[in-house]
Amino acid sequence: MRKVNLFIVVLALFFVFTGCTQGQKTNENPAGGQGNKELSGKEESTVEPIEFMREYFPPDGSKLFFKGEGNEFAEYHIEVTQPHKNYFVIFEDNGGTIIRKIFRVEKDRIDIIDSNIIGIVEKNFPSLQEMDSMKASSIYLQKPFTLGSKFDDWTVVETDLTIETPYQTYDNVFVIEEKVENAVNRKYFSPGIGEIKREAVMVTGDGDTVTVTSTLESLGE
Repeated sequence: MRKVNLFIVVLALFFVFTGCTQGQKTNENPAGGQGNKELSGKEESTVEPIEFMREYFPPDGSKLFFKGEGNEFAEYHIEVTQPHKNYFVIFEDNGGTIIRKIFRVEKDRIDIIDSNIIGIVEKNFPSLQEMDSMKASSIYLQKPFTLGSKFDDWTVVETDLTIETPYQTYDNVFVIEEKVENAVNRKYFSPGIGEIKREAVMVTGDGDTVTVTSTLESLGE
């Protein structure tokens, strides 16, 4: 029973504190999966590095809804705000908890500089000067997005995938993976939209495998 309780806590923390999803350079298909070809390794990127990293957030003002399976906390929605050029704020609401995360976009990575549980969604953010002075608490995403690349506890384990979601099919998807005790967490990213899927797989004390997923279902503004 103790192992099962621990499993539930791990899954809940994963879906509450792993963050979503992500910005983009303005284009004709803001939610499309046909982003920069650097991911496939077939063609060198021609966009500026900072612009390329912004492709891993949805457009300012977007609202994304994720279908959950396997756990009550797996279903959630996010709201995206871009208060400053290289900063994004994401509010993630799973029906029980609202998390506000602030991201800073660098040329080769995206940092999380703040993450807090809040009561309600309020769009009163720190000033640009304050955000510039904030230290990163963790790395959300880092180039290169090539097989085997590592950052923090994450490793790129798959690249150049085609993934079907309830919303649409995405190309050039890559997957990052984190291994923890008795569990594996994965995030799926596509340029032009960012995080489109989360997956947690855990083996219980009884030897059963439980999979919990959150997959993009709809997008609006």
